[in-house]
Amino acid sequence: MLRKVVLVCFILILLLYLPLSGKVNEQKPDLWLSKDKFSHLASSTFLFCWHYEILNNVCQMNKGKSKIIAISLTGFYGLMKEIYDSKNKGNYFSYKDLIFNTLGCFIGLVIYQ
Repeated sequence: MLRKVVLVCFILILLLYLPLSGKVNEQKPDLWLSKDKFSHLASSTFLFCWHYEILNNVCQMNKGKSKIIAISLTGFYGLMKEIYDSKNKGNYFSYKDLIFNTLGCFIGLVIYQ
C-alpha cells in the first residue's frame, strides 16, 4: 500500500513539474547529464535520508510515515528551489532538475527498503 501511495505522489509531483517549466534560457543549455544534475540528485538523496533518519529515529515515527514525509519535504524543497531560480535574473525553471530531485528521492527509498 505504501509503495502505491509513494508512486502516485511521485507521478503527481512529476506531472505538476512539467507545465511549470515555461521559461528556458537559450544562452545556458539545460543538459541532461551535467554537474548541476548530479548535485540535484545527490542533494535530494541526502535530504531524503536525513529527513527519514530524523523522523524515524529522533521523532519515533513509523517507517511508512517517515518515508512519506521525507519525500514530501524533499520534493517541496526542490520545487521551491526551481521557483526561486525562475524569479532570479540569469536563472530559469528546469523540469530536468526536478526529475533528478525525484530520482534522488527514489534512491533514498531504495536505501531504506
